[in-house]
Amino acid sequence: MQRKLIKAKITSCHCFCCGVRHQFSKAGGIQPGASMWSEFGLAAKVAHFSLCQTEHKYKPRTPIYHVPSPKTGFIEQYIIEVQLPAKMFELLPQEIKEGKLLRMYPVLFNVGINEQQTLAERFGDTTLQENINQENLELLKEYYKLFMEKNLYHIFQEQNDLKELLESLHQNIQAKKRKNVEIMWLAATICRKLNGVRFTCCKSAKDRTSMSVTLEQCSILRDEHQLHKDFFIRALDCMRREGCRIENVLKNVKCRKYAFNMIQLMAFPKYYRPPEGTYGKADT
Repeated sequence: MQRKLIKAKITSCHCFCCGVRHQFSKAGGIQPGASMWSEFGLAAKVAHFSLCQTEHKYKPRTPIYHVPSPKTGFIEQYIIEVQLPAKMFELLPQEIKEGKLLRMYPVLFNVGINEQQTLAERFGDTTLQENINQENLELLKEYYKLFMEKNLYHIFQEQNDLKELLESLHQNIQAKKRKNVEIMWLAATICRKLNGVRFTCCKSAKDRTSMSVTLEQCSILRDEHQLHKDFFIRALDCMRREGCRIENVLKNVKCRKYAFNMIQLMAFPKYYRPPEGTYGKADT
């Protein structure tokens, strides 16, 4: 098997995942970023990970190899070699230490929430978004089936919940409801229950992303840490006003303001609106 080294630098890589879910907070004629991450998902399908011990204590390198097909010469798969500290490497199963390749299962869900999505739903076409969500639902179901066949559910004891959540996600995608953010909430919950790695992103990764991330954090506090429903909105506003998300905005645009205006916020679902005083004219 011929391996050709591709020079690359990866700042972080989550290897121990049973799936990667990506969630977009905008689509109204689909966002350019959504197309880019769809291509990432396609590339990830042919990527495999190999784990080894790090040679450098502070600066581990992460080479990427591509393996051409012996018949066509085209790239058949990528092999990403991830180096781990010796103590962590020793905890791995023997077959992985001996070089068994790990596969990534990427899925993408896209839901638009701003005024451009409103226009697309009323006067345009949202077929691409619907197709993305439907296709990735099928991929998620395939992974769940594999998950069950490997009898991994006993580790998490969540098999009944997962089945109901997948059915609910299926129904929400089929409903074709406008700005159905329930799709994002359900997909996030399913990914966590499958012990997957997940991330959320919009165009700038600081405004709508902040609204989505803080909402998810509060939902976890409510569902898993007994946050009382009477304090839900207070906690949500606090995270958006004082938490690390507003610091992220400051580092990006030198201003503690989410880049929203009143017209945009009128189009946003209720729980995706920032508190008064935290938004205004700003770069995005």
